[in-house]
Amino acid sequence: NEVAMRHGVRMAGNFLQQENAILTGAIEMMCVDIQCIFPALASLSECFHTKFVTSSSIARIPGAIHVEFKPETAFEQAKELIKMAIDNFSKRDNSKVYIPPTKQAATVGYPCEQIIKQLDGVTNSHVDELGSYRPAIDAIKAGVLRGAVAIVGCNNPRVRPDYSHFEIMKELLKNDVLIVATGCSAQLATKAGFLNKEAKYICGAGLRRVCDLVDIPPIL
Repeated sequence: NEVAMRHGVRMAGNFLQQENAILTGAIEMMCVDIQCIFPALASLSECFHTKFVTSSSIARIPGAIHVEFKPETAFEQAKELIKMAIDNFSKRDNSKVYIPPTKQAATVGYPCEQIIKQLDGVTNSHVDELGSYRPAIDAIKAGVLRGAVAIVGCNNPRVRPDYSHFEIMKELLKNDVLIVATGCSAQLATKAGFLNKEAKYICGAGLRRVCDLVDIPPIL
C-alpha cells in the first residue's frame, strides 16, 4: 500500500502469493531483500523466463543473480535492474502466460496528515480547532465508534491463507471498530474489498455513519 500511495504502483498480492506471481509467466524480474522470501523462488524462476535477484549479503539464494544493495548508488542500481527486466521481456513465452482476471478496487493513502485532513472536513471550524484527531476521539467518547484497532501481521503458510485476518476484521467492522492495517493484513483487506469505500455496508451503523461523513473506507 505504501508503494501504491506514494508512486501509484498497484499491488499484485501478498506474502503467500509470491510464487503465484511467477506462475503467471508474466514476471520479467523478481527482486527480493531480506525477509518474507520463499526459498523455492530461484528454482521456480528457472521454469519461466523470470530473472530472480537477491540484494542482501545475509539472504543470498543459490541460483539467483546477486546485486548487493548499496545506499549510495541505489538509484543507479535500480535503473540497471529495471533495464535488465525490460530487456528480458523479449524472452517471455506467451504460451505460459496466464494472468487471473480477478481485481479489487481500493482507496489507499492515509498517513497521519491525510487522516487529519479528512477529519477537518467534518469539523466545525467556528467552534473546534482544525488539524487534530478530535472528531474521531469524540466519536469514540460518544459511543458511535467502539474504538480503533491496528492489525499488523504476516500470513502463516501452516494455516489457511488470510483466514484469521479476514474473520477478525469482519467482526471488528461489524462491531463499529475502525481498523488501521499494514503488511499482509492490509493486503488481505485490499483483496477482500475492505479498503473500498463500499465496504461500509458490512459495518455496524456507527462505523458506517463515520465512513459516510468522513468519506473513508472502514480500514485505513
